[in-house]
Amino acid sequence: MAAARVAHPELVGRPRHPRPRVAHFHLRAAALTADMEIDVGHATRFYNIAFVIPALVLAAGRSSRMGRPKATLPLDGGDTFLSRIVGTLLAAGVDDVVVVVGHDADAIAKSVAESGVRARLVLNPDYDRGQLSSILAGLAVIDRPGVVAMPPFLYGGAFLVVLLARLVSPLRIVAGSLVAEGIALAALGVGIAVWGRRTMVAAGTNVRPTQPATAIVTSGPFRFSRNPLYCALTLLYLCLTAIANTWWGVIVLVPLLVVMHVGVVRREERYLERKFGDTYRQYKASVRRYL
Repeated sequence: MAAARVAHPELVGRPRHPRPRVAHFHLRAAALTADMEIDVGHATRFYNIAFVIPALVLAAGRSSRMGRPKATLPLDGGDTFLSRIVGTLLAAGVDDVVVVVGHDADAIAKSVAESGVRARLVLNPDYDRGQLSSILAGLAVIDRPGVVAMPPFLYGGAFLVVLLARLVSPLRIVAGSLVAEGIALAALGVGIAVWGRRTMVAAGTNVRPTQPATAIVTSGPFRFSRNPLYCALTLLYLCLTAIANTWWGVIVLVPLLVVMHVGVVRREERYLERKFGDTYRQYKASVRRYL
């Protein structure tokens, strides 16, 4: 996209590189731009993205002059207008292509799926407010690992399944009580979780996996495990399993750990490797993934 020295209500300026591996994307709103509910009108936002090269493709408009979505317009070679753009970006070395859709989103999503190009689709429900709203919708998902769900919700949902299954069939682990063992697991899990959280906060990076990582943390519990917080969640889950005294907790834990590994941990690893490169690869080679 061409750079514009004069701010335009729906333009993004060219990235500049004041230091190695960091690009500043300047989102500008002109003085005559209408105020937006998300309070970005008449302001400048900075999105710092290290090492990852992203691209936004806007395909949310109505294409009213053409009478059909431009994104699905067929081209030679079996491509569509959109798949040709995405394919060109990927061939140029772009790591993360985000396509913002709105009007006729289902048709465009189907077209992208059929083309086989690798792109993330983001829905902009406010596409009628103009291209700026689509740019903001796209920027909101850039520099994120894209985990399937927040890990506490995954563990909480899994234990809810355990409780429901226990009502049908208790499947007791022992005849007596495992409350003492559960409390011990809880103390260990909480201790690791607090230690890990404080270490991440002190390093200045985000704790939530739905937010950008700003640093590789190698101190505290991260010296022994790359995922101490998830290990702590597993200990807390086992604590509840022990207190409930049911084998269902162990049975449900197996698919839960598979989902965590594939849908959370592996996605975070790919994201961190793209973003931090050799720094993360060196850490990855020296510290175990779990225990």
